[in-house]
Order: sequence, then C-alpha cells, then structure tokens
Amino acid sequence: MNVWKLILTLLVGLALVSSCKQSEGERCEWDNDCQSGLECCSGGNTCQVSCTTQSDASVQYDAATQNDAAAQNDAEVQNDAEVTQDASVTQDASP
Repeated sequence: MNVWKLILTLLVGLALVSSCKQSEGERCEWDNDCQSGLECCSGGNTCQVSCTTQSDASVQYDAATQNDAAAQNDAEVQNDAEVTQDASVTQDASP
C-alpha cells in the first residue's frame, strides 16, 4: 500500500510541476507556456499582455549621427573637341 501512495504522490507532484504557467516577463516558447491572458512574444521569448502594444525588446542606439564631409564643387565643365568631317565619300569603281 505504501508503494502506491508513493507512486501517486510522485505523479501528482509531476503533474503540478509540469503544469506551471509563466507570468508576465518570464521566458516562453509557445503561447500555452504563458498564464491566461498573456501571449508569448517572439522578439524576446517572453510572456506579455500583448505583443503589439508592448515591446519586449528596447531600442538601443549604438552611435551618434555625425555630419557628412564638406561638399566640394564639381570639376569645371570642358567643351568637347571640335567636330570635323570624316574622309570624303567617293564612288565605287565601275564594274
């Protein structure tokens, strides 16, 4: 009889441990890992009230913006070479 009580106690304890749900901000992999009313947000794999209204990862700026280098003027535009006529056109030799 004592063996059955031990087995039953272990099974009940295992069921209680495996059915624990994560609360807000705790790690999750699926929506059913979270307590009722919470979603598992994929950005940080945490349980949140809503993944669209609360971000689960904060934006961090990694560098300050700087001004570009000073703009320089373009090079001076030069005229093309003068257009000249190609060699003169002559008639082909007669047959």
